Amino acid sequence: MLAIARTTALDWFRADARRRRREERAEVAESRREDEGGFGEGLSPVLEESLRALSAGEREVVALRIVLDASLEVRSAVVLASAIVMLVFLPVFFLPGLAGAFFRPLAAAYVLAVAGFIVAALFAGAATLRRRTP
Repeated sequence: MLAIARTTALDWFRADARRRRREERAEVAESRREDEGGFGEGLSPVLEESLRALSAGEREVVALRIVLDASLEVRSAVVLASAIVMLVFLPVFFLPGLAGAFFRPLAAAYVLAVAGFIVAALFAGAATLRRRTP
């Protein structure tokens, strides 16, 4: 019994030491990444150098233009997906009796929430970006 307890304790201490070494390596790697001051993973070195050459204001304009272009690209997909979700709830409005009385307000609230999301995502977000970009 004593041998099992000793083995269990040794296993725990070894596992704890391995965990501490992993955490230390992760902290060192994270501090290296913070010191580099890069723009993120996946950028080519040429693009990263050209972004470093820009001023902070120019980088913000470039970033806002990219976000605006990306939002315009996905606009139709978001609208169609939301329309499909709203169409799924259409049969609920025609339920008869107690089920219709119970689920109709729920479906109406959900459809109005999705429609509000579309309005906010497409018009308010784009208007905010257009106001900030030259």
